[in-house]
Amino acid sequence: MSVETRHRTRPGLPADPAERLANSPLAKAALVLVSLDEELARPILARLRPEEVEALSSAAERLETIDPTTRRAVTREFYRLALRRSAFTFDDLEHLQDVDLRAAFRADDAPTWALALAGAAPGLTRRVLSALGTTSAAALQQAIDQLGPFRLHATEAAQAAIVSRIIQLHDQALIALPEPRGGQEEIVV
Repeated sequence: MSVETRHRTRPGLPADPAERLANSPLAKAALVLVSLDEELARPILARLRPEEVEALSSAAERLETIDPTTRRAVTREFYRLALRRSAFTFDDLEHLQDVDLRAAFRADDAPTWALALAGAAPGLTRRVLSALGTTSAAALQQAIDQLGPFRLHATEAAQAAIVSRIIQLHDQALIALPEPRGGQEEIVV
């Protein structure tokens, strides 16, 4: 059986090699990089290992086999994900799935969470506490109860730290961010 035939028989795998390339994460990354200005692409490439740069360069050389519609779709997907990431705020914790809130919370960070939630709407505090497991919720509630006087900038810093941690977990594909508030925006590429 040829390689091409074997690919065709796998469920969910496109038979067309150009379509398989277009759907690969490496090709998507190459598409995004070549669509960026050199000023934006240079710092990204500088953070990669030489073998990663080589793999992206190789994928970029094969991009002409990808049709323009697929190129636009990949670029739109990239911008949609970037928008979701950049638009995420502390108030968006309310829209995270319970499993993602549990993944983001660490018991040793309970004082930071308590301070951050002290500046949030009471509904958000209830939402976070209800999403956590019993032990984690108890640790957070205890930290909230022990919270003394604080400055507004400390609350804002705590919220920023939590948002940063959640975005880091999202970047590691450990949690999913909700859609930005305001619904889906049409991205023109």
